[in-house]
Amino acid sequence: MNPKPLRRRDRLAFTLIELLVVIAIIAVLAGMLLPALNKAKEKAKAVQSLNNIRQLGLSMRIYFDDFQKVMQYGNPINNQNFWIPVIQKTTLKDPKALICPKTTPADPPSNGFGTFSVNPLPAFSAWWGNAGSFIGGHTGSYALNGWAQLPSNPATSLNNYFRTLDEGRPDNQPLFSDASWVDTWPVHTDRVPPNLQTGENTGMGRIALARHGKAIDVIFMDGHAELAKLERLWTFRWNVNFVATNVVVP
Repeated sequence: MNPKPLRRRDRLAFTLIELLVVIAIIAVLAGMLLPALNKAKEKAKAVQSLNNIRQLGLSMRIYFDDFQKVMQYGNPINNQNFWIPVIQKTTLKDPKALICPKTTPADPPSNGFGTFSVNPLPAFSAWWGNAGSFIGGHTGSYALNGWAQLPSNPATSLNNYFRTLDEGRPDNQPLFSDASWVDTWPVHTDRVPPNLQTGENTGMGRIALARHGKAIDVIFMDGHAELAKLERLWTFRWNVNFVATNVVVP
């Protein structure tokens, strides 16, 4: 005897149950895979950021090797003598290397330039400057160690400045780092910013940011780059007379 055929309504109900099971399985798989995908994206951004900062370090090294001196800090600075337009026109092949992928690039307007005071979350925002400013129409999120750029103003004391990229301990002397502004002059007495999302307008305050967790990318004068925890920033030799200091980062 042949079994009684399923009514159309029964067949439809069975199909709906199967569909719900499939949807439930997809939801479970998505819940398992999405965190892994997000982690992979963050890892890719971290790798790209290190590659970017290596390009900046290499660009400055080529400049130093060509001219046998560190770049001067213009008096006054302008879009012909500041480090950003200078390396952009000479040794930096890809302007995208100025941008950490964890930050949001800015679109420079026709006037002015972005300063620390108008940047609400420097940990994830980029600096910018229009074409007529000393930034030369660029946007970015790394800073040059200002102590590695000799001032041309004769009234400025040079006691803390590096004359070359090879003096002292190049493997412990930062050249570029993640930052909220284009340059920075850290001193060992700078405090840890109370808010690591916004930082503050001091030497360390411009770089002690929670951009890659509680860490930033740094490239040193010897050419090696690394992801450095924020408390380690106070142990690097930012200037000739920098005193290594132990700090606690909350």
